[in-house]
Amino acid sequence: MSTDPLLRLSGVSKYYGKHCALENITFDVHAGQVVGLMGHNGAGKSTCLKASLGLIQAGGSIELLGLEPLKNRSKLLESVAYISDISVLPDWATTNQLMAYMNAIHPSFDEDRLIRMLKLSNVPLNNRIKTFSKGMVTQLYLALILSIDCRLLVLDEPTLGLDVLMKSRFYQYLTNHYDLNTGGIIISSHQVEELEDFLTHVVILQDGHIILKADIDTLFKRFKQVKIQQDTYSDVKKQCPSAIIVQYHPKGRCSIILDSDDESTYAAFGQLSQPKLRDIFIYLIKQNGQTDTGALI
Repeated sequence: MSTDPLLRLSGVSKYYGKHCALENITFDVHAGQVVGLMGHNGAGKSTCLKASLGLIQAGGSIELLGLEPLKNRSKLLESVAYISDISVLPDWATTNQLMAYMNAIHPSFDEDRLIRMLKLSNVPLNNRIKTFSKGMVTQLYLALILSIDCRLLVLDEPTLGLDVLMKSRFYQYLTNHYDLNTGGIIISSHQVEELEDFLTHVVILQDGHIILKADIDTLFKRFKQVKIQQDTYSDVKKQCPSAIIVQYHPKGRCSIILDSDDESTYAAFGQLSQPKLRDIFIYLIKQNGQTDTGALI
């Protein structure tokens, strides 16, 4: 496996007038990695992906498969697949017609892979797309893109419009059929909880800045979660300033997350547990964006 990154961003910034969409963004995506690009709405996730693909111009340096994407978009389409958060397919076409079209125009399209994937769905082959439900259109759109044999898969909110079962099947298909030995995936989503078991690395954005980048194992070793009584939070905060409430529970209890690898500093607060990725995300956004007083938000 090559050690060269599939995607490298170095000091990437993007402004719209005086508004900062991205500021000094730096990270890599390597083969074998599934990188989650996470952040609140407007954090810069889609802007970052579009700049990475050469769809918009940005400052700094971007290398996609060793090439500058703005100057090599046509060539890169042979080895990069992109699923955006807007799925648009011609409503007059049938699934079979779109399959034939993709087979004719894309050298890396795998028709057998598409057929295998559609067998897991309820998408018909001979009906026109205008008769499909929103979920069926989204399923077909995803299947067409995922049937391109690519080295980097770029997913921008890929499961919008899918129900819980289809989301599970989507990630199952990626896990079982996408070759991470030679390829990598970068995926943006605000559905943090559905990505936890899928990611190898995370990059978290807030207001156009990276507030954390780490591999999943390191991330989960760094943070701990404890349940306490809400009325003891101010005392806990004095002893461990990193403590922030991320969940509220019945009977006046709450869950706090602490950022420390020294368990002796907070073991006395209660039984330690492993936080979910969603709770770590909430912790980091609150830590970097607002003062935590223990009040409900």
